[in-house]
Amino acid sequence: MFFIVTALLCCGLCNGVLTEETEIIMPTPKPELWAETNFPLAPWKNLTLWCRSPSSSTKEFVLLKDGTGWIATRPASVRVRAAFPLGALTQSHIGSYHCHSWEEMAVSEPSEALELVGRDILPKPVLSASPPVRGQKLQIRCKGWLAGMGFTLYKEGMQEPVQQLGAVGREAFFTIQRMEHKDEGNYSCRTHTKRHPFKWSETSEPLELVIKEMYPKPFFKTQASPVISPGARVTFNCSTPHQYMSLILYKDGSEIASSDRSWASPGASAAHFLITSVGIGDGGNYSCRYHDFAIWSEPSDPVELVVTEFYPKPTLLAQPGPVVLPGKNVKLHCQGAFQGMRFALLQEGTQVPLQFQSASGNSADFLLHTVGAQDSGNYSCVYYETTMSNRGSYLSKPIMIWVTDTFPKPWLFAEPSSVVHMGKNVTLWCQGPVHGVGYILHKEREATSMQLWGSTSNDGAFPITNISRTSIGRYSCCYHPDWTTPIKLQPSNTLELMVTGLLPKPSLSAQPGPIVAPGENMTLQCQGEQPDSTFVLLKEGTQEPLEQQRPSGYRADFWMPAVRGEDSGIYSCVYYLDSAPFAASNHSDSLEIWVTDKPPKPFLSAWPSTMFKLEKDITLQCRGPLPGVEFVLEHDGEESPQQFSENGDFVISNREGKGIGNYSCSYRLQGNPDIWSEPSDSLELMGAAGPAAQECTVGNIVRSGLIVVVVVALGVVLAIEWPRLRTRGSETDGRGQTIALEECNQEEDSDSCTSSQSSIS
Repeated sequence: MFFIVTALLCCGLCNGVLTEETEIIMPTPKPELWAETNFPLAPWKNLTLWCRSPSSSTKEFVLLKDGTGWIATRPASVRVRAAFPLGALTQSHIGSYHCHSWEEMAVSEPSEALELVGRDILPKPVLSASPPVRGQKLQIRCKGWLAGMGFTLYKEGMQEPVQQLGAVGREAFFTIQRMEHKDEGNYSCRTHTKRHPFKWSETSEPLELVIKEMYPKPFFKTQASPVISPGARVTFNCSTPHQYMSLILYKDGSEIASSDRSWASPGASAAHFLITSVGIGDGGNYSCRYHDFAIWSEPSDPVELVVTEFYPKPTLLAQPGPVVLPGKNVKLHCQGAFQGMRFALLQEGTQVPLQFQSASGNSADFLLHTVGAQDSGNYSCVYYETTMSNRGSYLSKPIMIWVTDTFPKPWLFAEPSSVVHMGKNVTLWCQGPVHGVGYILHKEREATSMQLWGSTSNDGAFPITNISRTSIGRYSCCYHPDWTTPIKLQPSNTLELMVTGLLPKPSLSAQPGPIVAPGENMTLQCQGEQPDSTFVLLKEGTQEPLEQQRPSGYRADFWMPAVRGEDSGIYSCVYYLDSAPFAASNHSDSLEIWVTDKPPKPFLSAWPSTMFKLEKDITLQCRGPLPGVEFVLEHDGEESPQQFSENGDFVISNREGKGIGNYSCSYRLQGNPDIWSEPSDSLELMGAAGPAAQECTVGNIVRSGLIVVVVVALGVVLAIEWPRLRTRGSETDGRGQTIALEECNQEEDSDSCTSSQSSIS
């Protein structure tokens, strides 16, 4: 089985520049080959070679020997391995062996070679180590092929061995605590039996250790998850403890950004590379390096940036189920829509994907080994195309994995309420944090037994239609998983379903009143019809009863200390008898409670209208949302309230125009006179003309016109006669001219007005 991966190829320092991205074909992981026999070896002893594959989908193994070709094939066992018995040892067995694993029509690359050499047929070991870095610890691995061997490490130019070790398995690790130039050179190792006389293997191929002048790799990560949606913001952080360093950001092996060394400060060096709005082409493999004037660091570990929402979402399933016992394994199967994609498994709350898988098909399996409580959580997966800037799919729908031997309790509640009127409908809901399970509803039928009621429900909904007396009782529920995992199930809370409408209704009142300031105390009193009853307080919008009491008399007092704004609402109460639990009365009349130091303003209106006529009355009506209040009416321009009223009606009379103006009203609770409401909106009363006033007005207009005509005529006569009158001035008796016009008296309501005779002396 082959797949395409993206690799970054570099050659030494390569002049400080990474080579371009190269696509290479990589086979499935190679298998492991080892030998099993007893020691000391002898020609007549039997030898068995074992081949094991890390891939769980391996079907078959094949063993080959250099120079002779194909030897044998064996099917894979449950532990994904196969045995190749070679029989009694002879000189013909000397040679180099390796094995392959088969997966359907694809074959893996060969295992590392196992060489059987010499008369005693001791396999030659293999020596390996990571590139050495100055000042850091280095482990040198000597891998043998037989169990129960001793290991010896040699260095060229030294007569004595460098180190000698025994081994638990078939390999040993030699440690150089701090790599320096004196430790450079060619190393080799040998294996030997632990019994005298020793039987030695041939020396391994030499391994050259040379310190490269290179800084250790920097620390590189993203601030958030590297699996992001288009338009999101992503920041890459590259840091190193070395001072005064320049830092370079790479995408798919090419430099795309750098930090200026002139900005570096004493202490650790760090840079933040920001992409403000990620596009579909910004996905890919990112890394960073740092350098000073002459020396570069190793490349950082890469970060795969996946840009989602390009392909359809995959489906994630848990096998055997979403609930796993501690210490067990769980396989998460991610089913995609396209072939040859790379898959990533994510867990909510972690920044870096947990696992990556590349598949030739359209799905991938992620195995969680020996899970514990820390593995519980929401998981999702995504697939993406590595050859096209890591364009990915939408995230799958999350699946919750529970690692537990006991389920958490579900919660049982009623909708719309657990107090239901006779003949109405109600739905009992059993809900919990565990998904993908069914639910069972139980009803208490006897004092000591819980029996199944109705059928199971996949979504936790149990509707009950046409409520009757048979529906009354106590209910609980629990999970009903559809798998065989031995999980302990805990019952939910107990819900008491109460049916009303079977007894006369009680009355509900508030003391000191329905309006109370925040922080004060109040008491709701429920008065019933039967003694020694159980009283239940209800609030509109709340599914469960607020409180229950069983007083000795006919009344229950529900005390509410230090009330707050959220205590405002519409309350009611019911009661039931001990002889018939939960067969309750009708609801009391609703009582609205206001927790406020400023009740809502009232509404002011006028009847029959806001237009005044002479000698007529208008009734102003002030109405508020609360009963048991006292209203006050205020008139603009008056210092003190004009009137008080308990019913909110105020009679206004139009006497000499004094009733005209703007009015408003407010109210206060009779039981708490210190709390006043806001004033109502202003209402204006205006004056209107009656029939007599209208006649007088018309007459005034006519008479005013006649007066103007007379004055104009007199002016013309005076202008003509003025010279003659001036010469006769001495003959006049000095009396002035008087024109008397009697005005119309409106208050006498006369129908006509008269003028006195004009005279000129």
